[in-house]
Amino acid sequence: YEQYGNDIDLAVKTFRYYWDNVEDLGLRIDHYPRRTNHESLAEHGVKMLERYHELSPWKGGVLVSTEIKFEVPLGKHTLSGIIDKLFYRPQKKELQVIDFKTGVKVPEKLRHNLQFTSYLYATSRPEFWSQVPGWEDFKFPPGVKRIGQWYHARNNKKIGRAHV
Repeated sequence: YEQYGNDIDLAVKTFRYYWDNVEDLGLRIDHYPRRTNHESLAEHGVKMLERYHELSPWKGGVLVSTEIKFEVPLGKHTLSGIIDKLFYRPQKKELQVIDFKTGVKVPEKLRHNLQFTSYLYATSRPEFWSQVPGWEDFKFPPGVKRIGQWYHARNNKKIGRAHV
């Protein structure tokens, strides 16, 4: 499992490679904004990555899995969805069920709380864990709390929290 907080060098190296080899992505840069050039924009991109890394709430934990599609029984119904990220914080004994949002407004918070209630229920079911690749290798100690959190996708700012 990848330890977050140790991979900024790899992120910068990968960014620089693809910035200098955009054709590998099937792209072509044919215009730069005024008073910029290829190198100045590359430096700006590196600074953005470094700032994102500094603000990252993912330090001090272990990524369990991402983009988890699940289906679990709920009475006569089936609860299904996609969880963006499962992140384990051993020092807090927390399993964070994380969802990224791009435009959360206050009136939407009730809907998000309901969504997380279903996600947290799902993570309590053995049927859920059988759908997470590599879950057998991940051992949680007794008493791990399941916390639902959502973050703004652009700046990693925590928007809300739910727990069971």
